[in-house]
Amino acid sequence: MPATSLEGRLLAHRRILALLLGQLPKDQKQALLLWLSDRSILQDGQEDPGAVPAAEHAIGFALADEFRCLQRLIEDGVPDIGPSGIEPTDIGPPDIGSMAPPSDGQR
Repeated sequence: MPATSLEGRLLAHRRILALLLGQLPKDQKQALLLWLSDRSILQDGQEDPGAVPAAEHAIGFALADEFRCLQRLIEDGVPDIGPSGIEPTDIGPPDIGSMAPPSDGQR
């Protein structure tokens, strides 16, 4: 799979996850945001975490970065991808009925 295809799939999953998590009740959302914030900086034992990147910390840095991205998307809202790129939209709850798989007669 080409890297651009993989990146697009990961971005789609991140946005779906952030949209779903953003629908949590306020107290649960605040607890989740605190949890994400606590994990958004890799504690690698350095005075300035991440100042000297090391291969053994690459996954940890990627996890911390993803937690930051999710936190930002949940706090700021999930942008929509339109034909011309990222465009802000109403991010209200998804219409779950429109996401149902088609019945056998509609395939």
